[in-house]
Amino acid sequence: INAVAGTTYQIAVDGNYAASDTFTLTLQYAVGPPNDNFANRMSLTNTDVNLWYVTGSNVGATKELGESPTGYESVWWTWTAPTNGEALIDLEPLGYSGQMSNPWLTVYTGASISNLNQVYPRVDFGRNSTYDIGRFTVTAGTTYQLWVGTGGNVGNYFLRLTFEPPPPNDNFSNRITITNTAALFQYG
Repeated sequence: INAVAGTTYQIAVDGNYAASDTFTLTLQYAVGPPNDNFANRMSLTNTDVNLWYVTGSNVGATKELGESPTGYESVWWTWTAPTNGEALIDLEPLGYSGQMSNPWLTVYTGASISNLNQVYPRVDFGRNSTYDIGRFTVTAGTTYQLWVGTGGNVGNYFLRLTFEPPPPNDNFSNRITITNTAALFQYG
């Protein structure tokens, strides 16, 4: 159950036990990850000018009110695009112990869980033997919210986002004039 701090819970045990039967009841409390809720989403760490990556865990994660209707627990990350371009995203389960199989990822924009706009669909990473890399177009200064769902499994994962800025001559107004035909043979 998703326990709420300060709430008293009543536990009832029912079954076809005779009066002399005994059992052991074990109650464990698992603290969820720090980015379990949208309000506590964590920023992707910048390790390179165009590469952000983290390792994380969804052990103890919950599903909060208003979250995606998939029915699974999740954690949240946030990232702001430095310029226009494309983002490539990769999500992989880690290790053999506590491995998270088939993690899901969806990318949104929006500042609250009730006001999210999906920009990249939910993808089931790791369904096949090879992991997919998602690609979506980003706008300078826009903050993207990354939802990592459990897919019904818990464990550790590796999340990598690579940013690809457009080439300097991406737009017609920034076209490059070819002045030396020898350059065509050198680079072409």
